[in-house]
Amino acid sequence: GSTLSIVKIFPDRFECFYIGDSTIKIYANTVDNSEQFTRIFMSKNHDIDHDDIQVLASRSGGCTEWYRKNWMNGRNIYQNGIIIKNVHRLNVLSDKDITMSPSFYSFFDGDSKNMLNMTRAIGHIPSKEFRERAKKENIELSLPQKTLTTETIMREPGKKYCVIAASDGLWDIACDKDDNLFVSLIKDDPYSAAKNIVDFAVKRWGQEWYYNGKLEKLGPLQRDDIGVACVFVE
Repeated sequence: GSTLSIVKIFPDRFECFYIGDSTIKIYANTVDNSEQFTRIFMSKNHDIDHDDIQVLASRSGGCTEWYRKNWMNGRNIYQNGIIIKNVHRLNVLSDKDITMSPSFYSFFDGDSKNMLNMTRAIGHIPSKEFRERAKKENIELSLPQKTLTTETIMREPGKKYCVIAASDGLWDIACDKDDNLFVSLIKDDPYSAAKNIVDFAVKRWGQEWYYNGKLEKLGPLQRDDIGVACVFVE
């Protein structure tokens, strides 16, 4: 896919590296209760909520007949290559309620007809022909591949941790209250936790939801790929 999330575990710290929207979450037990966990870290997805969106919205160069557009089929030219109007994403409010929230799509400079709903992603490298054409016309390309965001979270002696990294196939269908379930699955049976969390997500995608006061069901084509990695650290 277009995302990558890495957690390196050391005796005194976690080092997190990520690009895209496969969120990393880390939970630690509280001081008063070794079995009660709270979230101490969540990666900031490269999406409409990220600071990168301000950079995209102010990209220089404007739009020419081939610049920042779906240039392979010769249409869909947008200012700065950003599409926000009438673009939405799924937002889960509870285990029974969903709504839609604002989102965006971006055309990055390259010979791909695809748009991205991320401000950073791996892949999508323009061809040599495209790069040479941009150089000849003295246009600086806007590309999705940038350095990964890196963050370090220090560990405290004697504390236990639950770590999970998952694609938006899980997070798009989960809400904050589901964190308690994920923690329970990871610490109680870490070897089966990833499969159990995937099963949870599959069930969520297939259930009925209340949307605008009516029961609705998401279609098969609305479901996203689900990938989960997790670990219990003592």
